[in-house]
Amino acid sequence: MKKNVLALLLPSLLVLAACGGTSSSSSEEASSPTSSEEVSSSSEETLPPVSSSSSGEEEIPGSSTSEEDSEPVIVIPTVTPTIHLTIDGITVLEENGIYIGSPNIEGASAEVWGYAEATLETAGTYSYTFPETEIEQYIVFQVYVQNKEGGDWSGVLCDECAGNKDIQVLTEEGVNDYDVTVTFSSQPDSSNVVSDVTFTLTASDAEGNPIDEEGLYIVAYDSINGGGSETVWNNEGNGVYSYTYESIPVGAFTINPYLEATNDITKITWNKSDTLGSAGYHFDIVSGVNEYNFAASWTNIPTPSTGEGYEVSITLSLTESLGEEAEYPKIVFDESWIPLTPTEGDDLTWTYESTYEEGAHSFYFYWWNAAEGDHRIYADENGSLFQIDLTGDVALTVTGAFDGATSVGTLA
Repeated sequence: MKKNVLALLLPSLLVLAACGGTSSSSSEEASSPTSSEEVSSSSEETLPPVSSSSSGEEEIPGSSTSEEDSEPVIVIPTVTPTIHLTIDGITVLEENGIYIGSPNIEGASAEVWGYAEATLETAGTYSYTFPETEIEQYIVFQVYVQNKEGGDWSGVLCDECAGNKDIQVLTEEGVNDYDVTVTFSSQPDSSNVVSDVTFTLTASDAEGNPIDEEGLYIVAYDSINGGGSETVWNNEGNGVYSYTYESIPVGAFTINPYLEATNDITKITWNKSDTLGSAGYHFDIVSGVNEYNFAASWTNIPTPSTGEGYEVSITLSLTESLGEEAEYPKIVFDESWIPLTPTEGDDLTWTYESTYEEGAHSFYFYWWNAAEGDHRIYADENGSLFQIDLTGDVALTVTGAFDGATSVGTLA
């Protein structure tokens, strides 16, 4: 083993000699080894490893400091961009506002844009501040004008946005304010909301005769109010019915009229016009036009009410609670879908009260659960309806549960 060490040591000794190993210093002579064994032993213990570090510190291969282990942190500067809009070509009326539509608005996304009203600064200039944004990113938006009560996208776009084009502003480091000028080629009205709009409907049967029988009514829902609209139209005589809306936004508008034997919305059966189908009657609402006329015909005309009514009180007594998140169940009485009324402090009891004419009537109960789907309570396992022959005031109770798609209740 010492042979090998000496063999390795000789080149090192030659290097040491070349670097002044023949010094006559008495202290060095006193400390110099005197034998090969001593040299070998001393070299094994004290010879430092070769290092390329100029600082003389040892470097251990594969080792690193904690700074070298951590990922570098890159901080991208941000700005809070405010767009200052100069409106050119129009005078913005007092009842109108300038609106921003953008995916960059708080809570919006590329798929679902948000909109917000810009702040009036001076006459003809508006501003809007977007959320904090990284630099070198595009703020994308559109600008439109509409009535402040509109609260939607029915306004008029600026010329720069015509054809569904977007305005783009690139954010810059240290810059929070950006000036943009937009132009409107024509003066908008008081923003695309038309007040006091009257629709007139001429109703006829299959032979073209006017439907004007006492006890028949036109009711409708529309594209603004949806299926829950309680619009009962005025009978003007000779088959002509009308209804006036307080305001309608400019643009597409749909009306779905129905012929009913009652003006009580809780009792309507929604008999569709035979010429209507489910599409509805479509109108293009424009500024300055307040009257629209159309016609519809029915072959299935309901029988109007004639006799005096009797009070009907129906209680649904559930054996199982619907739970805290349950939507109200309904009673389907004579094909009319009517929400049941919950009893305060009792989640098992629901009621319905109304007035009906003498004669045969039928009903069942319905409940839709988002997790499970449809549930119905019938009179028997075959899905038969509960039947009553009304000859006076009645109070009925059905006991059961919405257990599965179809279940049976007990009538008492």
